[in-house]
Amino acid sequence: MPIILILIAVIGLGIFWGYPKYEMMQLEDQARQQLQSGQFAALEAKYKPILERKKIELTILDQYPNIRFYTRWLEDENKKFSAKSEQNVKNIA
Repeated sequence: MPIILILIAVIGLGIFWGYPKYEMMQLEDQARQQLQSGQFAALEAKYKPILERKKIELTILDQYPNIRFYTRWLEDENKKFSAKSEQNVKNIA
C-alpha cells in the first residue's frame, strides 16, 4: 500500500513539473518552425507603409538560425555632420 502511494506521488510530481516544460518545448518548436518557413516577407509588406511614412528602411536577412534586422534611417541621409563627428566616425572605423 505505501509503495502504491509513493508511486502515485512520484508520477503526480513528474506530471506537475514535467508538463510546463513540455508546453515550453512545444512553443519553442512552433516558433522555430515559423522562423524556418520564411514569414518575414509578409512582415516587411505589412509594415512597409508605416516605415515609409517614418522614412525608415527595414531589411530582414533570414538565414535561419541567424536572423538579422537591418534598419536605416533615411531622414538623416542627406544631412551634413560636423567635422568633429566625421572625425569620430573615421577614428572608430
